[in-house]
Amino acid sequence: MKRIIKFRAYTEISNEVLGMKYDVSHNYNDTVMQFTGLLDKNSKEIYEGDICKDDVGHFMEIKFGELPLDKGGDCVCTYQSFYAKDHGKLGETPYYECNQIGNWFEIIGNIYENPDLLSSHPLTAKQ
Repeated sequence: MKRIIKFRAYTEISNEVLGMKYDVSHNYNDTVMQFTGLLDKNSKEIYEGDICKDDVGHFMEIKFGELPLDKGGDCVCTYQSFYAKDHGKLGETPYYECNQIGNWFEIIGNIYENPDLLSSHPLTAKQ
């Protein structure tokens, strides 16, 4: 199976997200985001830092890092992975491995250009 490796960057100078043609080598305030290899329900590429909405209205932030997994209640194992942090799920573990993400996700923004999406979401305020 062929894996596509792509990046994009958020630049504070112009306050926008730019694709691969952007040279980030000399701009230390820029944030580089990697393509997850997944598409949302509109066939739009999902990158780390994207904010997605699922089919029941929960807002998810796409992240890369150590994903905590509870294995039987007495051991927590971690590994590096793309994952979705659920900002609307109450009670249960609010993380999903990206391989569990289906075509029921829709990108609605990103944490750099639209940070208010997560802070203004009605379910986020209850957590």
